[in-house]
Amino acid sequence: MKVASTFFLLLVLSASIRAQPKIWTLDDCIDYALKNNLNVQQIQLNVNRSFNQLQQSRMERLPNLNASASNFFNRGRTVDPTTYNFLSGTLSTNNISLNSSVSVFNGFRIRNSIIQNNYNLKADELELENTRQNVAITITGFYLDALMAKEQVHIMQRRFDVVRQQLGYTRKLVEAGSLPEGELLNVQAQLAQADFDRVSAENQYELAMLNLQAAMLLEPEAGFQISEPSDELSGEIFQRYPSAEALVNEAIKQHPSVKSAEYRMLGAQSGVDVARAGRYPSLRLSGSLNTSSSSQRQRFEVIPLGFDTIGQVAGSGDPVISQRPSFEVQGRPYPLADQFKDNFNQAISLQLSIPIFNNYRTKNAITMAEINWRSAELNMEQQRITLRNNIYQYYTGALAARKRYDAAVRNVEASRRSFEYTEKRAREGMVRAVDFQRLQADLQTAENNLLQAKYQYLMSIRILKYYLGRSINR
Repeated sequence: MKVASTFFLLLVLSASIRAQPKIWTLDDCIDYALKNNLNVQQIQLNVNRSFNQLQQSRMERLPNLNASASNFFNRGRTVDPTTYNFLSGTLSTNNISLNSSVSVFNGFRIRNSIIQNNYNLKADELELENTRQNVAITITGFYLDALMAKEQVHIMQRRFDVVRQQLGYTRKLVEAGSLPEGELLNVQAQLAQADFDRVSAENQYELAMLNLQAAMLLEPEAGFQISEPSDELSGEIFQRYPSAEALVNEAIKQHPSVKSAEYRMLGAQSGVDVARAGRYPSLRLSGSLNTSSSSQRQRFEVIPLGFDTIGQVAGSGDPVISQRPSFEVQGRPYPLADQFKDNFNQAISLQLSIPIFNNYRTKNAITMAEINWRSAELNMEQQRITLRNNIYQYYTGALAARKRYDAAVRNVEASRRSFEYTEKRAREGMVRAVDFQRLQADLQTAENNLLQAKYQYLMSIRILKYYLGRSINR
């Protein structure tokens, strides 16, 4: 009985644990988005493509090896390729060959191609990292928007609760004759407005959550919940980098967008050397093993027939024998295995190619490579300028947001003390509803300003960490 009860209790506990909705952290959201983002997957394919191109360029150093076999059928007058004799009739020939060649010198084209493809691979890998960080920035922005909308709901809920309490004691004061009925009507209007603002804030929160799920490429879930990150509003980054220029100098050394552009430029520079290889002679070493057979090929044998009688001796009648023996040549079938063995041959060759005139293709290729090089240099400079401008913008924005946050904290504290004092007097009927509403609106404005400054500061700090090469979700 105890065993059955324990087993039933474990089943209930496991079912309740499974029923609890998952709380998504910022790390969870970013990791899920990175796994499903189509742009990240596309650039990953570019990395794979560049890796294969690098491997192929390295393999160009090795000799190639090819085998071939062919069969030819001829009818009529033709030449037997194994004997070079003219034949009439039907001829079937077989050819087998093994060929290999290797580049001895090609103007350093292979070496420079390897260097270029290696730079391109590094550029694609850094571009992938930059894209992943951009996705992380986007998800972080939606995530913080959802958190800010959630806190906005709490602010609107607190306002609604306060006004509802105010309505209760205002009704009692009006019924006691301490306040006119108009005060009750004013509070009822305030409660209706507070309810409208609360519902609007809830709708904004739901919309922010849907935007976050859409950015993650996650199907909308009714129970989707997020947790608040453990961010501290500290000024550590400003202590380490007292000026935006100091942060720029650090970021330019390691930011993936700039490093990727640098590798693109170096790859384009190597592309010029690849194009210049067309001006140099090329030398290629080749070798082959060959054999063949023919259906008309015969193996001829000489059969001695002895000495022929060429006459008789007059008078005696004795035969006169020729001093030269006679022979007969007979053709017999030539087995394929023997033909392949007997016709086996080897060949080796050196091929030197000297470019003299090729319709300016080499010259134009060099010009295009130099244009690509210059374009890559300009793109690298543009990336540096963009990075510098963005860092200055977010550094200044983070400083301003921190100052606004500190001022907003003081404003909220002062507004809350004033509101709490006025709320006590309002319960005694010593404050008009209009004055109470004004102070409540001031407190709500101060809390909204604090909320906006807080999340603007958090977003700016995370982006600055990203520019420093740190993980944005750490």
